[in-house]
This record gives sequence, C-alpha cells and structure tokens, in this order.
Amino acid sequence: MNQTGTDLSLYNADDPVLKAHGYKGALIEFFSTKGEVDNGTYLSGQRLVTRMAGKVVFSCDTHDLKLRGEHNYANAAAAITLALKAGVPTGIIREGLFTFEAVEHRLEVVPSQDGIIYINDSKATNVDSVIYALKSFDAPIYLILGGLDKGNDYNLIKDLVLKNVKKIYAIGDSAHKVIDFFGKSLPVEKVTSLEDCVLKGHEEAEPGEVVLLSPACASFDMFRSYEHRGKVFKEAVREIAK
Repeated sequence: MNQTGTDLSLYNADDPVLKAHGYKGALIEFFSTKGEVDNGTYLSGQRLVTRMAGKVVFSCDTHDLKLRGEHNYANAAAAITLALKAGVPTGIIREGLFTFEAVEHRLEVVPSQDGIIYINDSKATNVDSVIYALKSFDAPIYLILGGLDKGNDYNLIKDLVLKNVKKIYAIGDSAHKVIDFFGKSLPVEKVTSLEDCVLKGHEEAEPGEVVLLSPACASFDMFRSYEHRGKVFKEAVREIAK
C-alpha cells in the first residue's frame, strides 16, 4: 500500500493464499520450488534458475549448497532474487550460497570419515520438523526417533518414513510408542543411548546413506536441552572418526 514505483514485492508463488489474495506491489518478483516463474527464481530439477523479464540471468546447482531440503531451496531462491534486484554481483551471490552453513542442530552435516552422512537435526522436537528432514535426502535413512513425547501423531510422517527410512533407532521415554507405531512396517530397534545409535548407524549404514538425528521429541528425558543432545550426537560421530 505504501510502496512507490521503485519498491519491490517478492511473493512465494507456491502459496495458495497469496495467489487467491492477488499479487500487489509496484515491482513484483516471485520464488518457487514447484514450477517456473518468468520473474524471479525457481527450482528446476537440481538447479536454481533466475529469470528476469523472461530471460535467464542466473543459475546454480543445489548440490553446491551446504543447506539441504526444499524449504532451504525456497529460502535460497528468495535470497537470490532479492540480491540480484539489489545489484549484487553474481559471483558474490554464488560465494554466499556455497559457503552459507546451516545453523547448529538444524539439519547440520557432521563431518565423518566413513562415507556415511551424519545429520544433526536435534532441534526437530516435533513431527512437523521431521517432515522437512525426511524430504531433504534422496539416500536411505537410518532415523533416530524418540525422547520426551509431546503428543506426537506419527501418522503425519508415516508415508515419508515408509518411503525414505531404512531403519529406526528408537530412544528415550517414547521408544515403546515409536516401536508400537512403526514396528510392523519396517525395522525398529530400541537403543539405550545416543552414542549407541551412532555406532549402530556406522555399522549398518552404507557409504552415501544417512544417519539422521531428527527425534520429533523434547530432549529432557535424557539431556539438558536439544543443544546438549545435538552435541552428544556430534561427539559420537567424531569418536567414530578417531
């Protein structure tokens, strides 16, 4: 309402509420992970592509980003569009994209020596967060699930788990709930410690597969905080590397 002719509105083209409301603004750009846009940045296969006035002015491979997951590709698409409209050189944009790292405990890649991908997503203390994690990897997942349950409805992730998860390591107070829900559908093993989960993942996963701590639960049954839980997970990975 208060924009002048040189101000920019950036819209998520995938949001049905915004689409129904109508796109308003002086200068309008879009970002999308679901389809192409003529003005803005969109995800095309494994590439982020920016068009302005219908012409491609920027592209990059998502494999070069340290961030994972469609939600992060949407964030990157929005950032690319804004940076280009602000006149930031493409080389600087690439450097920013390729060096920007995830915040600690949020889909954080933990360096390893065995070719297995260890992911610290300890901040995922509810089922909704686990949805994003499960969508972020193409390789089979060994999922560490459980803790202090907050009334989780695992039906929300059941299809994704059956599609993407090879085995579940159930931990904490809610281990039996995890076993009861998923145990008839795929391998689920109760494990007493997070360190043992990492060790079992190291022994059972193949190089290129994922050991994912995304517990969908609070940490206070076994740890001081989700940060403490994440640090224990990372230290266990480091011990394996030693």
